[in-house]
Amino acid sequence: MNIGHVIKILRIQRKMTQEQIALEADMATSNVSRIEKGLRQPSQKVLQKLAKALNTKPSVLYAASEQPITNISDFLEQEGNDEKKKRTLTNCCSTTIHKWL
Repeated sequence: MNIGHVIKILRIQRKMTQEQIALEADMATSNVSRIEKGLRQPSQKVLQKLAKALNTKPSVLYAASEQPITNISDFLEQEGNDEKKKRTLTNCCSTTIHKWL
């Protein structure tokens, strides 16, 4: 599977344009387009920037790229939900601990 396809799906799920991702990742829009089309493979550094712009981790992008094409959207949505649950739990625990102190 092409990691660029995963980046495109996640970008669309996040309701972002290629221009917005490029701005967040400090790269040219044309490079985002080439990566999404599979014409260019991102370096580790670029992948980290893209993941950050998409509010995810490079490991999630890699894992999603290993999924069957029909499962990628669901996989990414589930990963996003899991991250939200972790943040909520962390915030809840931090607040409770802070109150105890």
